[in-house]
Amino acid sequence: MMAMLYDMLLLLAIYFAATWIAFFLNDNQPLVSGTLAANLLFAGMLAISFLYFIWFWLHGGQTPGMKTWRIRLVGSNQMDLSHAALYFVSAILSWGLFGFGYWLALFHPQNRTLHDLIAGTAMLDMR
Repeated sequence: MMAMLYDMLLLLAIYFAATWIAFFLNDNQPLVSGTLAANLLFAGMLAISFLYFIWFWLHGGQTPGMKTWRIRLVGSNQMDLSHAALYFVSAILSWGLFGFGYWLALFHPQNRTLHDLIAGTAMLDMR
Protein backbone atom coordinates (compact mmCIF):
# COMPACT_ATOMS: atom_id res chain seq x y z
CA MET A 1 0.00 0.00 0.00
CA MET A 2 2.87 2.38 0.75
CA ALA A 3 4.33 1.79 -2.71
CA MET A 4 0.97 2.72 -4.23
CA LEU A 5 0.87 5.90 -2.14
CA TYR A 6 4.40 6.81 -3.25
CA ASP A 7 3.51 6.26 -6.92
CA MET A 8 0.27 8.19 -6.55
CA LEU A 9 2.20 11.20 -5.22
CA LEU A 10 4.45 11.07 -8.28
CA LEU A 11 1.44 10.74 -10.57
CA LEU A 12 -0.28 13.62 -8.78
CA ALA A 13 2.56 15.92 -9.83
CA ILE A 14 2.13 14.78 -13.44
CA TYR A 15 -1.65 15.27 -13.17
CA PHE A 16 -1.12 18.84 -11.96
CA ALA A 17 0.98 19.55 -15.05
CA ALA A 18 -1.62 17.95 -17.34
CA THR A 19 -4.40 19.94 -15.69
CA TRP A 20 -2.42 23.15 -16.07
CA ILE A 21 -1.96 22.42 -19.78
CA ALA A 22 -5.69 21.64 -20.14
CA PHE A 23 -6.57 24.88 -18.32
CA PHE A 24 -4.26 26.83 -20.63
CA LEU A 25 -5.74 25.17 -23.74
CA ASN A 26 -9.25 25.95 -22.46
CA ASP A 27 -8.53 29.72 -22.63
CA ASN A 28 -7.73 29.87 -18.91
CA GLN A 29 -11.27 28.85 -18.05
CA PRO A 30 -12.13 26.13 -15.51
CA LEU A 31 -13.03 22.76 -16.95
CA VAL A 32 -16.69 22.01 -16.32
CA SER A 33 -17.63 18.42 -15.54
CA GLY A 34 -19.30 16.63 -18.44
CA THR A 35 -17.78 18.84 -21.14
CA LEU A 36 -15.57 17.54 -23.90
CA ALA A 37 -12.53 19.25 -22.38
CA ALA A 38 -13.11 17.64 -18.97
CA ASN A 39 -13.66 14.22 -20.54
CA LEU A 40 -10.49 14.58 -22.59
CA LEU A 41 -8.56 15.53 -19.45
CA PHE A 42 -9.89 12.44 -17.67
CA ALA A 43 -8.95 10.23 -20.63
CA GLY A 44 -5.51 11.87 -20.70
CA MET A 45 -4.96 11.19 -16.99
CA LEU A 46 -5.97 7.57 -17.47
CA ALA A 47 -3.53 7.31 -20.40
CA ILE A 48 -0.78 8.95 -18.31
CA SER A 49 -1.38 6.44 -15.51
CA PHE A 50 -1.35 3.53 -17.96
CA LEU A 51 1.90 4.66 -19.57
CA TYR A 52 3.54 5.35 -16.20
CA PHE A 53 2.85 1.90 -14.78
CA ILE A 54 3.35 -0.06 -18.02
CA TRP A 55 6.71 1.61 -18.69
CA PHE A 56 8.11 0.77 -15.28
CA TRP A 57 6.63 -2.74 -15.13
CA LEU A 58 8.11 -3.61 -18.53
CA HIS A 59 11.48 -2.02 -17.73
CA GLY A 60 12.52 -3.80 -14.55
CA GLY A 61 9.17 -4.75 -13.03
CA GLN A 62 9.28 -1.92 -10.49
CA THR A 63 7.79 1.56 -10.29
CA PRO A 64 9.70 4.11 -8.18
CA GLY A 65 7.39 3.32 -5.25
CA MET A 66 8.01 -0.40 -5.67
CA LYS A 67 11.77 0.19 -5.75
CA THR A 68 11.56 2.13 -2.51
CA TRP A 69 9.67 -0.66 -0.77
CA ARG A 70 11.70 -3.39 -2.53
CA ILE A 71 8.89 -5.25 -4.26
CA ARG A 72 8.74 -6.39 -7.89
CA LEU A 73 5.91 -7.39 -10.20
CA VAL A 74 6.60 -10.62 -12.08
CA GLY A 75 4.55 -12.57 -14.59
CA SER A 76 4.09 -16.30 -14.70
CA ASN A 77 6.46 -16.33 -17.68
CA GLN A 78 8.21 -13.13 -18.67
CA MET A 79 6.43 -9.81 -18.04
CA ASP A 80 5.09 -8.56 -21.35
CA LEU A 81 2.67 -5.87 -22.50
CA SER A 82 -0.39 -8.10 -22.28
CA HIS A 83 0.36 -9.12 -18.66
CA ALA A 84 1.08 -5.54 -17.65
CA ALA A 85 -2.02 -4.14 -19.37
CA LEU A 86 -4.24 -6.84 -17.91
CA TYR A 87 -2.74 -6.19 -14.47
CA PHE A 88 -3.40 -2.44 -14.81
CA VAL A 89 -7.03 -2.87 -15.90
CA SER A 90 -7.78 -5.54 -13.30
CA ALA A 91 -6.17 -3.39 -10.56
CA ILE A 92 -8.68 -0.67 -11.43
CA LEU A 93 -11.40 -3.32 -11.12
CA SER A 94 -10.01 -4.28 -7.70
CA TRP A 95 -10.37 -0.67 -6.54
CA GLY A 96 -13.81 -0.46 -8.14
CA LEU A 97 -14.94 -3.35 -5.95
CA PHE A 98 -14.35 -1.17 -2.85
CA GLY A 99 -10.79 -2.46 -2.53
CA PHE A 100 -11.92 -6.10 -2.28
CA GLY A 101 -9.31 -7.16 -4.81
CA TYR A 102 -6.56 -5.86 -2.55
CA TRP A 103 -8.06 -7.26 0.67
CA LEU A 104 -8.04 -10.70 -0.98
CA ALA A 105 -4.25 -10.78 -0.41
CA LEU A 106 -4.87 -11.06 3.33
CA PHE A 107 -6.70 -14.36 2.83
CA HIS A 108 -4.93 -15.88 -0.17
CA PRO A 109 -2.30 -18.52 0.75
CA GLN A 110 0.34 -16.81 -1.44
CA ASN A 111 -0.82 -13.25 -0.61
CA ARG A 112 -2.01 -12.65 -4.16
CA THR A 113 -4.54 -9.97 -5.03
CA LEU A 114 -7.48 -10.32 -7.39
CA HIS A 115 -5.54 -8.61 -10.16
CA ASP A 116 -2.57 -10.94 -9.57
CA LEU A 117 -4.90 -13.89 -10.09
CA ILE A 118 -6.51 -12.38 -13.19
CA ALA A 119 -3.24 -11.34 -14.85
CA GLY A 120 -1.16 -14.34 -13.76
CA THR A 121 1.30 -12.13 -11.88
CA ALA A 122 2.74 -11.94 -8.38
CA MET A 123 4.48 -9.40 -6.20
CA LEU A 124 7.88 -10.53 -4.96
CA ASP A 125 9.48 -9.20 -1.80
CA MET A 126 13.04 -8.35 -2.83
CA ARG A 127 14.41 -7.91 0.71
